[in-house]
Formats: sequence, structure tokens, C-alpha cells
Amino acid sequence: MKFGGLLRKNAAAALSACLVLAACGGGGASSGGAGGRGETPSRGAGAGASAGGVSVAVQTCANPESIDPAINTAADASTVVDALFQGLMTFGEDKSVVPGTAQSYDLSEDGRTYTFHIRPEAKWSDGKPVTAGDFLYAWNRLVAPETGAPYASIIDIVDGFDEGKLNISAPDDATFIVKLKAPAPYFAELCTHNATFPVRQDCVESNPEGWTLSPETCVGNGPFALKEWRQQGYIQTEKNPYYWAADGVKIDDLRFALMADDNAALAAFRQGELSFIKSVPMDELDALKSTPEYHGDPLLGNYYVTFNTQKIPMPVRKALTLAIDREYLVEQVGKTGQRPAGAIVPPEVKDADGSDFREKGGDYFDVKDYAGNLELAKKTLEDAGYKDGAGLPEYTFTYNEGTMYEQTALALQDMWAKIGVKVTLQQQDWATFLGARRAGDYEIARSGWYNDFSDPVTCLDIFCTDNGNNDWQWSNPEFDKLIAQVKSTGDNAERMRLLHQAEDLVMADWCVAPMFYYTDLYLQSEKLKGVTMVPLSYRLFDRAYIEE
Repeated sequence: MKFGGLLRKNAAAALSACLVLAACGGGGASSGGAGGRGETPSRGAGAGASAGGVSVAVQTCANPESIDPAINTAADASTVVDALFQGLMTFGEDKSVVPGTAQSYDLSEDGRTYTFHIRPEAKWSDGKPVTAGDFLYAWNRLVAPETGAPYASIIDIVDGFDEGKLNISAPDDATFIVKLKAPAPYFAELCTHNATFPVRQDCVESNPEGWTLSPETCVGNGPFALKEWRQQGYIQTEKNPYYWAADGVKIDDLRFALMADDNAALAAFRQGELSFIKSVPMDELDALKSTPEYHGDPLLGNYYVTFNTQKIPMPVRKALTLAIDREYLVEQVGKTGQRPAGAIVPPEVKDADGSDFREKGGDYFDVKDYAGNLELAKKTLEDAGYKDGAGLPEYTFTYNEGTMYEQTALALQDMWAKIGVKVTLQQQDWATFLGARRAGDYEIARSGWYNDFSDPVTCLDIFCTDNGNNDWQWSNPEFDKLIAQVKSTGDNAERMRLLHQAEDLVMADWCVAPMFYYTDLYLQSEKLKGVTMVPLSYRLFDRAYIEE
């Protein structure tokens, strides 16, 4: 899943207004102060109890492009989506995959048919039962061309996907059956992904373009319900009393501060207005590392440069990739334990024999030999007729706001100048940036990928010609064929052999420039407990609580 992003600094007055928490009261989801839920300041918006219960404010993302489970592609916004909705499966306290809205499932002997049993107590936030038909509708909507879901292909392992007619069924309200093309060892984990979450047909069709913007139509089945979305300000949620595990939800009001600037986020955290922040100013890192609130956890993710392959010639892509000093980036810019990346699939993803996929595949260039890589980059340009960059236009590198992204962009600009390639920097707000990159309206851009599940295919199938996340506008029929073979065989050793070949093809065409394997940097109040930090970069607050 794609990286989250940050926006520009807010004025202090706007920040203060953004962080006022709603007092907890009775009734269902409502907008504004309706239903006896007028907004009042609480004793510390970050980790305090409001007049009627526990209120917590966190900062995990900027203003989301969408919180529609079928449309969202941003890892940071997935935390919001997972607060409001829940899939067939979810993650337990130990981060293992456990039953969610499905209380159990049966797997056929051939490993191709999953029969999920929906919990009888599963309900929507308006009290109506969640049915297998809701999943049937959501999955069919996900793959419908008119939906335009970038993540539709995440379920292309389902039989019938290629023909546009999923082999799924709901013989009754409690039974959801999925037939796969071939056994997929990652399928249960795939069912934790927000693209597979149920949505209500009546709610979606009441306002197809804006149903998630209003609490009246944004009816979910997760631990929290939408109360208000103030664009560029906050998303206010409240405990969903109809959630099947509502007794275990300790937070009454959970506010997602849609904060822009990491300096403002840090100030709010220090003032106790936020209990958790994902935005940390890079120039504060050294001081913050010694505090108990600081965390830097390894992630299955790769931070890289994306090239629009229709606009940047292959030799130039190769030269720009080789000209990156990765050790400088991790030691002087990132500074949170990232590891230089020389490939696409990150470490800690298993191969068929249990070994590390990355170790077996190796790197595609020596990440520690910057001097040698730089010389090879210069030679690559010269061999292509662009000695010292002569004859090349001035390219634009686009990135979203945030101090790490800005510092990385400046470092890249300087590194690329050393081989004679001139690059102009362009900063965009998160929503504009995502839309432009997806549409191919860029030349070179910041990008990255968090694994959606623990299998190499999630890092590689996004390079398929028709994948909704193929931002680099790349097409290779041989690659497409390999991925199709991967998803049609139940032989895991054969799958992994084909996936290594697929990664070879991507790197041979230099579609992306891997920079480093990511770490999950955040600050969390010592009073905030029970947050499930999922390895795929988002958080679950269904078991979170405040310890005074």
C-alpha cells in the first residue's frame, strides 16, 4: 500500500480549533453537535477523559483522498478506514491474522474454496445486521470498471476475475463463499485489507460520489462510527455501540487530526493535545530518540523514486537510479534505522523454503559502492548519447509535503546534478500529488510501497499493465504473463521462482529507483496503551485505552 503523506503548516489558531474534542454522550452517529454531542474542550485532547467518557486525538494522516474502502490507496488513511469498517479477517493483539466480521472459515481440501461464516452479532453502525450479501456487493463493486478502484486487482486471485465475473456467492445471510484460481497461502491475510471490506449498497448508491463524507451515509461495521469530517481539519469518530466487540472498545471519542505540518503536530503532541503522531520533524529526531515516546519500528516497505516510463528514457532511469547515495539518505536524512535498498521486495519476506526472498534474490547493484555506481551512471548516460547530461531536458521531481520528503528531494536533486541531470523540485499537497501520480501527470516522483500481506506478489503485481497502482505507466507482456502464472499455480516453489523472474524484469527496465527499506517512525504518549501496530503500517484502535 502506498505511503501516507503530510501537508503544509497550519496556523496556531487553526490547529487549536482542529483539536477540540467532542464530549461523549448517548445516541448514534450524528453531525456537528446534534444529539446532545456539542463540542467542548476536554482535559487534554491527546489523552484525557471528556465529560462522558474517554477522548483521544491522534495524527496519522493528512486530509485523505478518500475513506471509501474500495478507493483508498494510502497506507496512512487506512488507519481511519479500519476504525470505521472491518473485513472478514483482522489482526489480533499479537499481530496475527484472526477472524473479524467472519467468526470462522472453512477451507476446501484443494485449498481453493473459502467458506466464511459471518458473525450473527455483526451489525452496521445504524444497528442493521451485516450480511454475506454486503460482502458480495462490496467485492463485485470493487472490480466493477465504473468504480475505478485502484486496488481491484488485489483480489485477482479469485476465480472469474479475468472474465469480470467473480466466482463468489452468498447462499444465505451468514455464508460468504469465495473460489480461487489456485491455492493462495496469503488469502486469509488479504482479507484484512480495506479493499475487501463490506459496504452497504443503500448507503453507497444514495450518494455514489460522496457517501463517505456524511455520517448519515457513511455507515460502517467497525469499532467506531463517523461523527464529522471537517475537510483539512479532522475526522471525528465515536464508539460504535453496535460493533460486535463493542465491550472491548475503551475509547468513546477518537479524533483523527488531519494535520499538515510535522512541526505543528509535534507541538500539539508536546502540549498533550495529541496522543500519537506520525509526522515528526527531521531536525528534531536526534533529540526525540532519547524519549520514551519515540518509536522506530521496521516495516515491510520500500521507499523509492518512481519514473514515468513514457517520459523518462530507460538509460536515464538507470543513470538516475545508480546516482543515488543510499547510505547518505539513511544516515543523514532518514536517520531512523532504514536500510539501503537495492531491489524491490524488502527483507523479511519468506521464499518457498523459508529463507529470505531478498537474500536469495540479492541486490541489483551494490548499495554501498556509491563511487562505483556514480561512474557507471555517467557512463550509462554517455553511451546513450547524453554525456554529462547534454541534450536532456530539465526534469521535474514531484513530492508531497513533509520535512523528510523535502530533504530527500533536495538530496536527490544534488546527487543527480553530479551526473549532469538538472531537476526542478515541485511540492504538492497530498491529494493533488496522489491524483497526479496515478494519472501519469508527472515525470519523476517520490513513491513507495508497504506490503499488503507477507508475500512477494504484493510488491510486484502492481507493475502489471492493467494494475490500478501502476503509476509508472509501464507495460511488459512477459511480466504480465509471469504474474498470471504465479496466480494460477498452487506450487509455492514455482510461484517464488516466477516472482524472482518478475522482479528481474522490472529492475532490468529500471522502472523505479529503490532507495531504502522503510521504518515506521512515530511518537506515542506513554498513557496511550493497547494500540495494535500492524506490520503493514497502519494502526488499530479497537483495543486502545488511556492509562492515567
